Amino acid sequence: MPNTTIIHNPAKSAKLNTLTQELAAKGYTTSFIYGGEPEFANIKSYLVHAGFNTILGRNDFSEKDMNSKWGAHDGVVMERVMKELEQQTSPFFTTWLTLSSHEPF
Repeated sequence: MPNTTIIHNPAKSAKLNTLTQELAAKGYTTSFIYGGEPEFANIKSYLVHAGFNTILGRNDFSEKDMNSKWGAHDGVVMERVMKELEQQTSPFFTTWLTLSSHEPF
């Protein structure tokens, strides 16, 4: 798909097997953490299909943590990731999508 991505085509991405589905079948809990808007670029649709148990995004952070136009910078989100990891029970799989590739970096 040279002009688009699979994530922009829910009819196709819904047919994909995902790592989270495989892990869930083996008893894992799964979470996705992002300091921005999970709805951006249809990411949340993909995450829901993939079966993530928990999806944390911009609305799960304090307004004071919104220190860029994209959302919370990685340092703020890393603190939240560490808190979330401390609460996990095994086995688990957690994904953290960073904002590092956005301004001012």
